[in-house]
Amino acid sequence: MSNARRQAQPPGGAARRPARPSAGPPTNDPVVLEARRRTEVRHLSFLFLVSAISLLLFMTYTFAGLLRVGVPSGVNIAWLGSMLSGWAATWFYAMYVTFAQRRWLWFALVAFPATSVPCAVAYAWTRRMEIEEEVLGDPGQRAPDKRGTR
Repeated sequence: MSNARRQAQPPGGAARRPARPSAGPPTNDPVVLEARRRTEVRHLSFLFLVSAISLLLFMTYTFAGLLRVGVPSGVNIAWLGSMLSGWAATWFYAMYVTFAQRRWLWFALVAFPATSVPCAVAYAWTRRMEIEEEVLGDPGQRAPDKRGTR
């Protein structure tokens, strides 16, 4: 085998797949994101995780209070501490993420402390959907997902 051909093959000697033309039926091939987009998706994932857990803590605390569920004082203090630290983490991180992406309306909504947690959840979810549509195209044009089918 010639030296040029040996260098063209990936490690392990497996042949490369030929490039697929852009026109044709959509497939479920994995999508490779550029570094900037990958960083944004990682930030959005972490923001969604922190803000959703904080929102869940707030909602369960509110429902427990409405239903007059007796909570021991030690658990109540830990719960309040978790809610406060989750709110602070969400507030600072959401302001960082929205400022870095220059999303000024979302920044204004997140900067107001009373709306920071629910708006952070909404921003992370809607921005992820925007990125998905940018990367994968129109949802009606995508191939159906075959996971879980027989």
